Amino acid sequence: MRNLPAPLRRPSETLLVDRADEHAFIPLIHEVAVGRVHPDTVRLPVASAADDHAFLRTEALGVDLGEKVLRTSSGDVSYEYLVLAPGSVAVPPPRASATASRPSGASTTR
Repeated sequence: MRNLPAPLRRPSETLLVDRADEHAFIPLIHEVAVGRVHPDTVRLPVASAADDHAFLRTEALGVDLGEKVLRTSSGDVSYEYLVLAPGSVAVPPPRASATASRPSGASTTR
């Protein structure tokens, strides 16, 4: 929120819409997996990141640019300015097939 232009940073004039109520800080997930870090330390509640801005937990379904309306699963939200930040979804790498050929010079150690 701190990187938004000044007119969009005014308290209670910015609405953050997200379908999740918290996000994980992915770079530290491996630390949780080996027990060095408690899982709660890598979770960030979206509402706390919104500071003094409003937060609506719902899913964005579409945008009507002509009417300046964001369509959500909780109803329509009108806007003056709209900033979309769709984020990303982690996708695991494809599994290597046991029969896949190895590049020349490659070996497997067991």
